[in-house]
Amino acid sequence: MADQLTDIDGNPRELEPGEKPLELSAGCKDFVEVNKACDSEIEQFCQGMYYHGDTMTCLTQWTSPSDLSSSCTAALPKQAGEGLDRVTWDYIGVISGLYRGIYRDLGKGRRQRLKLKLSV
Repeated sequence: MADQLTDIDGNPRELEPGEKPLELSAGCKDFVEVNKACDSEIEQFCQGMYYHGDTMTCLTQWTSPSDLSSSCTAALPKQAGEGLDRVTWDYIGVISGLYRGIYRDLGKGRRQRLKLKLSV
């Protein structure tokens, strides 16, 4: 059975014509699963900050991975560098290409200055 739809005061209500039921996003559902799987870790290492803005930071940066249970570790998203998505790799490629171009241009400038010095 679906949860009863309520208004802001908690009173039961029906969907308005054309209104779609609210659904949690995939990211939100993943966050709920992390809070469930990491219950004891959040209590012990994160001062009980369930569903808090710092929950993920606490679990992934402030807490040692060795202190996390296997179920908590499995629920956490992959760390940076572990399976970066295509957009991230494209961004890294653009930035590294930009720096290569800058260094190449700097090298040309040095070579041109050297040629000028040698020709004088």
